[in-house]
Amino acid sequence: MKYDEMNNIYEFDSMSDYIKTITTHKNPKCAGGHSDRTYDSEWYGTRTFDEAIKLATEGWTECAERLNKNYNVAVRQENDKYFKTFLSQAGYQAIVPLWLNGCPNNMMNRKMEVKKQKVLTIVKSVGFRADASAKQIEEESLKTLILVNMLEKKGYRVNLYTLNGFTIGWGRPYFVRVKIKAANERLNISKLAFPLVHPSMLRRLNFKFREVFCGNDMGGSLYTKSECEKAIRKGEIFVPSFMKMSIDDIKNISDVEDGLTVEEKQGRW
Repeated sequence: MKYDEMNNIYEFDSMSDYIKTITTHKNPKCAGGHSDRTYDSEWYGTRTFDEAIKLATEGWTECAERLNKNYNVAVRQENDKYFKTFLSQAGYQAIVPLWLNGCPNNMMNRKMEVKKQKVLTIVKSVGFRADASAKQIEEESLKTLILVNMLEKKGYRVNLYTLNGFTIGWGRPYFVRVKIKAANERLNISKLAFPLVHPSMLRRLNFKFREVFCGNDMGGSLYTKSECEKAIRKGEIFVPSFMKMSIDDIKNISDVEDGLTVEEKQGRW
């Protein structure tokens, strides 16, 4: 875990790092918080905290199967290497005119090279109001998963973070960044589905973080780019909690960059 004290930003390099931190640290001042409650499983999306940890650790296969069936979202299988041909003194085929003219590099040869691909970093807000249903959270978050899948199919490499911004009382804001995919990793829908889409990422795991590090899980979430600006680095693409477009409207990354959020366009709802 990295901590930027000036901006109050906690950053984790992986989900495993995040899970280990929130499950091993204790704060006796906030025992029995919202993250461990067993009622209202529909709101949480899971019956218990342990169930949420299991999904986060093993992957949310049910969501991955549903996505592949409804939206043709699957692990990217394209080859990121190619053969480059060049002239050399040795190779697999002679170029007779060059040999007759005495050119030393008269043989056709080839070598394997890695395609140069643009790397994008996407930061997805996973903060939602208490009155947002589990279904609303899933529907909004699926847009980002489908966007990442689309970008990687087009040849981009994507670093993907979740971001939870929140306040405790009237204090300054906290930010929690969790890297759930590195650009050099293959797209694994089952692995990404829980941290990106499941309501328990916020309502169990991120609530647990608040209990452990803030001593209080009660506070307001931050949703928009202006509210989360301190935790977004130059060149990163921020995806808000709510977007005005539907899944079918997302054709390219500019649709997200140029689009207003529901809340910025219409006010908080």
